[in-house]
Amino acid sequence: MKTRITLLAAALTLGLSACNNQDPANDTTGLDVETTAVEQGPANARDTDGSAADGAMTGAGQLADVDRKALMTVEAIDAHEIAASEDALSKNVEGDLRAYAETLRDDHTRNLDATRRLLDAGVRGEYAAQAARTPAVTGSTEASPPEDTHAGAHDERPADPGIDAMRQQHDAERKRLAALDGDAFAAAWLEAMVKGHEGALTKIDALLPTATHEGVGRHLRDTRDAVAAHLDTARELQKAR
Repeated sequence: MKTRITLLAAALTLGLSACNNQDPANDTTGLDVETTAVEQGPANARDTDGSAADGAMTGAGQLADVDRKALMTVEAIDAHEIAASEDALSKNVEGDLRAYAETLRDDHTRNLDATRRLLDAGVRGEYAAQAARTPAVTGSTEASPPEDTHAGAHDERPADPGIDAMRQQHDAERKRLAALDGDAFAAAWLEAMVKGHEGALTKIDALLPTATHEGVGRHLRDTRDAVAAHLDTARELQKAR
């Protein structure tokens, strides 16, 4: 049992790394990953008199609202999974459970970076101008991992009530688990990982048909594959306890 779970964790790490290689030199999304949204947006969004520029919402590489919201949802899911895995590691979980927490942390950190590359590169027009005027949406699960190097437009995204509610739910779940220790924490955390990944799959499945940009659709499919594999591993770990 332990060997099977360990091998699956290794496969997940390699698979998600390959799927989400967003190096600008290898980018196939059609989005410019060299320049952030806030840098490009206002110039593209408005004429000098402040009115909306012709074609501002149809420029090459621009993300439609549905694509941007889909990526922001994935961003919130990634950030939560990273925080939840770090919570488990701080509680000194052991064995296969620790390996699983490390896999979640590493996979979702890579996915978060890829998600933010797409967001920061693909935002154009009025949204970018709005982002520059809107206070950051903050919360404990919104914080970037320590080695995050893509600070920028994602710090100034307009608020979305649905995504904000999801972050609040994530925070409440993590606070509940923080009060537990030992076997009680391990069992409750694993149950939360099963339910959390089930919920993430439901959200991604609802977003997939709405994606209009090829790169966003591909990223959603890659993310779904990884989340489904994480869910399978969590269920296997539950059976083994």
